[in-house]
Amino acid sequence: EELMKNWAENKKDYCGQCLWEERMTCDQRVSFLNTRYNLPFDRGKATAMAESKRCTNSYQKKVRAEEDVKLAKFCPKCQWGPRLTCQQRVEYLLYTYRDTERKAQLNALEKPSCSKETE
Repeated sequence: EELMKNWAENKKDYCGQCLWEERMTCDQRVSFLNTRYNLPFDRGKATAMAESKRCTNSYQKKVRAEEDVKLAKFCPKCQWGPRLTCQQRVEYLLYTYRDTERKAQLNALEKPSCSKETE
């Protein structure tokens, strides 16, 4: 959604030739989304860019850099809830949802008390 909101700015990052999946380029994915779901091409491009973990465009790099800044503020010993530290919340998400540690920490950081800034 964020990509589409700022599509005029982000569309320059769409390359189309990078691999969306092992045997499919982003252009092929966009074509599939348009044919199968009648998704407009701009929306398909934004979707391909946002969904692909393999995407080499600068949008994904920007998102990862922003996440890295957030993760640097993660406070494992801070309180997430009444009887739960932020690290315990991460462990719960890892076990229950099989999230990656990165995703679980970002999820825990949605609660301001898990950020070192609020310590």
